[in-house]
Amino acid sequence: MRLADGEGRSTSPRRPTGGARTPDETLAPDDWAFAYNRRVSQPSRDVLFDFDDVRVGAILHADLAIPPGVTVIFGPSGAGKTTLLRLACAMQAPSSGTVSFRGEDIARVDPVLLRRRVTMVTQQPFLWPGTIADELSIACVLQGRGAPDRERMGEVLAVVGLDKDLAEDASTLSGGERQRVARARVLLA
Repeated sequence: MRLADGEGRSTSPRRPTGGARTPDETLAPDDWAFAYNRRVSQPSRDVLFDFDDVRVGAILHADLAIPPGVTVIFGPSGAGKTTLLRLACAMQAPSSGTVSFRGEDIARVDPVLLRRRVTMVTQQPFLWPGTIADELSIACVLQGRGAPDRERMGEVLAVVGLDKDLAEDASTLSGGERQRVARARVLLA
């Protein structure tokens, strides 16, 4: 698994099985391991997520800090990417260790409040039946706020790179378009 910022630069050195490697060293797929190590000397609010010796059974061992600006987590199948994200959103609890968000142990935070601050767009996001505008409105409406105006919806669609009419049926979208609508929904909420 690798972490990357918006420019595609690696931001987290790992400790693969078989010995230490430098952060700049390129790893072949066979070199990937499921243990990650990048600690900071002291917890800081500049650290977005801190996985302090977190274990999930035999699936994942993470001991790393994720700084703000990480926009991508990628790696081979089975590397623990989804597990790491589920831990970050408190959708799964670690077997041991502590997951913190901006210095706060998420085990002590109401999951609903945490998920209002930390969102995850899955590879195959759920979309409600209806138009793209309906989809973009639903999160705001469910939070007790009014639906955003159509101009704002259009602006957010442009930000996520989706050039579609708001009146289009969301069920007709491709997988990538569905992901963009889900990202836009998060930005509006």
